[in-house]
Amino acid sequence: MAASMLYEQVQCTHSNPSLHNIVAALKICSSKLCLQEGRQLHAYTVEKLWNANLSVANTLIDMYSKCKSLDDGFNLFFQLKKKDLVTWNAIIGGSTFNAQYGKVLQLFEQMLLEDVQPDRVTLICTLKACASIPILNRGLQLHVYAMSNKTLCDDLKVRNTLIDMYSKCSMIKLARHVFDSSATKSIVSWNAMISGYCRSGKNKEAFDLFHEIQSSDVKPNNNTCVHVLKSCCMWSRLPDGMLTHSFIVEKGVEADLCIATALISMYSKCGALNDAFKVFKASKTKDIVIWVAMIGGYTDNGECSEALDLFERMLHHRIEPNYVAYMSAVKACTNMISLYHGRKIHGHIKKKQVEIVSSLGNALIDMYIKCGSLQDAHDVFDDLLQRDAVSWSTLIAGYMELGLFEEGFLLFKHMQKEGHNPSTVTLAYMFKACSDMNALAEGKLVHAFCVELSLENRLLVRVTLVSMYVTCQSFVDACDVFQKSSENDVVTWNAMIGGTLDYKTSFQFYSNMIQAGINPNDVTFIGLLSACSHTGLMSEGLDHFRSMTEQFGILASFEHYYCMIDLLGRVGHVNEARMLLLTMPFEVDFRVRTSLLSNCMVSGNASLGHRHM
Repeated sequence: MAASMLYEQVQCTHSNPSLHNIVAALKICSSKLCLQEGRQLHAYTVEKLWNANLSVANTLIDMYSKCKSLDDGFNLFFQLKKKDLVTWNAIIGGSTFNAQYGKVLQLFEQMLLEDVQPDRVTLICTLKACASIPILNRGLQLHVYAMSNKTLCDDLKVRNTLIDMYSKCSMIKLARHVFDSSATKSIVSWNAMISGYCRSGKNKEAFDLFHEIQSSDVKPNNNTCVHVLKSCCMWSRLPDGMLTHSFIVEKGVEADLCIATALISMYSKCGALNDAFKVFKASKTKDIVIWVAMIGGYTDNGECSEALDLFERMLHHRIEPNYVAYMSAVKACTNMISLYHGRKIHGHIKKKQVEIVSSLGNALIDMYIKCGSLQDAHDVFDDLLQRDAVSWSTLIAGYMELGLFEEGFLLFKHMQKEGHNPSTVTLAYMFKACSDMNALAEGKLVHAFCVELSLENRLLVRVTLVSMYVTCQSFVDACDVFQKSSENDVVTWNAMIGGTLDYKTSFQFYSNMIQAGINPNDVTFIGLLSACSHTGLMSEGLDHFRSMTEQFGILASFEHYYCMIDLLGRVGHVNEARMLLLTMPFEVDFRVRTSLLSNCMVSGNASLGHRHM
């Protein structure tokens, strides 16, 4: 290696290489990422008192940045008494290269304070930082600065970076303005704009621009096609994806692994798994990414058996799975509810001594819970080096779903002790558990915790909290939560309407909901009809049963018929209840028959009820 040879020559022969040779050797260290040799050359420059030479210093800063030793670059930068534009660009460029975007902006500010005027390199690096953070205001200021300098304003690379910056800052219209106002456009310009549309969810515009580039002097490349295919994938537009595939074949665009992977993802997302597999099969070389794309495609489309078969084939071809591959395989086992396959995948992970990070661990916990093996889930949980809120929430949800409420509550307390705040989903499970156990005191404790975390007004929390208070017959608390909420949806209104058997109160909530502009759904009328049934209001019940369909277009379900049969029987209209039972478009279950029998016995017509048992 040239830099190493130069250093050895210096040591052995005591020759004196020129500054030019030292700079050249440092550049080789940069390109080859040879940090150790670079440090040796740096030490030599210090010995020769050359380290203050700007040409050497600037190259050293660049070398340290490229070798991912940015702190060394900063140490040298701050030691310099004299700095030129190249010095500033070296440290700003190095900070950008190492994703230290906050430092880029600080350096840019300091550079201006020291009256050093930025050039295109400075501007491009700083714009990239603005795009990555993202920070729009600073990006706008840089754009204004560029506009004041015709050379910068007309610079194609500056314009391309502006397009990218605006699209990443969610200002796609400004990105398009820069694109349209550019006198010349390179393939990078087109790709930046298409990618921006794709990132902003404007998939139609991305595809329209793809059509436009085909009429221009610029030839689309692989990146163009990958961006367009991603857009088709997000849009789930199979015809557009197939047109793009045809373009790739007809125009001879090099079908590399990126193109093949994008095609597989597009076809899979659009449900065309046969086409996806054709692309996969036709690919001459297959890396882990293309295998994962196909396995994930099968899993996401519910073809979990095929996903696991392909996972096995991948292992047979000696392709080492990555985290995404394991995640897809575990998800397939979860969807299949296959404990056998799940344990097999988990066994492979253990055999390969793969570190189970939280995301993979959480997927395994969820898989074992769905497969009914709570002990396996708990073992994975216990073995996790780092447990996040999702780990706790997944295990707690598993206990709750299996009816192990006390164990779930115990985990919830341990979760708090370890300093993890529960998610809204966890809290919803806690309130559901309190409802199922009729545990009002515990529910109030969880409610207090919600208030402490300012989560009380989250929709899922609010709905389950109201339902918990209603189920625990604490209607005053339910009303208090409901009234404090600035915005309630139909689910919350339904909880209040169905939470009281007093028709007057239920109907008042129903009227208020209609006045608030919220349309009722089928659950709304179950609550109203139940209240009518328990209060014995036949006329009101019949009105709601009719208006449900006539006014709101809601077809009566089994529950609605059950409420009406129960209502008619309660008020003594057992013959009408019997006729409704015989004509209802649903299979009559034991609950309906029992209701009719009970009401017939109360009205002195037990024989009628017994005939339908």
